[in-house]
This record gives sequence, structure tokens and C-alpha cells, in this order.
Amino acid sequence: MLSSFTTRRGWIAASACASIAVTALFSTSAVSATVVPDDSTWQHQDLTSRFSLGIPSDTQFYSRYATQETGDLFNARYGSEPFETQTSWLADTTDELHMPFVTHLGDVVEQAYVPAEWPVADATRQNLEDGDLPYSILPGNHDLTSDGSVPYRRHLPNVSSS
Repeated sequence: MLSSFTTRRGWIAASACASIAVTALFSTSAVSATVVPDDSTWQHQDLTSRFSLGIPSDTQFYSRYATQETGDLFNARYGSEPFETQTSWLADTTDELHMPFVTHLGDVVEQAYVPAEWPVADATRQNLEDGDLPYSILPGNHDLTSDGSVPYRRHLPNVSSS
């Protein structure tokens, strides 16, 4: 089983299983609750099973075209970077949307071997940390190299596990 993690396909399959497990963990049967604060102006609220999961994926073009090498195209054209905007929005709306967790489903960067793309991803990940929003980042095929290495372990050290 351990040898299957050394192949690209094995790593992606394991990541997909981990994502499914996390989703199942947060979507188990709900407990109904009624809020009855002391303040009589509040209404009773049914809080049964209401939550959201943030699930960004395929942000590789956001990382690629936010680098100096590509002319920082999004910022030049639109005045912002989509990856930064997405993670800021997730962090800003976590309470409103009852969002306990964000999982990125892979393809964080376009070219794993291009070092300039990783700081873009790292900066956007920082938005989630600053918002105290738990997250995971699963590697996609764009995040791996042909030699089987997983560069995000080097470039996103707070996400990596040994």
C-alpha cells in the first residue's frame, strides 16, 4: 500500500479518498437545536444541519497568470487576482455561511516546476489561516512533476505532512 503513494496515480487516488472522508466527517447526521436567548426580541432558530464547505479547485491559471513572468495579467486587466479574491471571500464569509472547512481539490499551480507560481498559492493560503479557517490542499496532476516529487511539500510547508 505504501508503494502506491509513490506514483502520481496512487497519490491522486489517496488524496481523493481523503477528500471524501473529510466530506463524510462533516456531513454526518445532524442534531437539531433551538436557540432561546434571554433577549425576547430574538426568534427561535432551527440550526439543523446548516453548513457550507468551501471547495476551490483548478486554480492553476490563477497562479500562473499572477506572476511577473506572465505580466501579472489578472491584476493588470481587472485590478485583482482571482485566487486572492476567492480565499479572502471564503475567510470573510465563514461565519455567515457556517463554513467549518475548506478543501482545495488540486491543480493549485499550472506548472509545478515553475517556482514563481508557488508564492501566489502560498499568499492565498495565508488568507485562510488569517481567517482561522481550517483547510486542506490536495495535489492535482498539475501540482506533481514527472519524477514523482510533490513540490507543494516544499513550497507550502504548513500544508505538508511527512
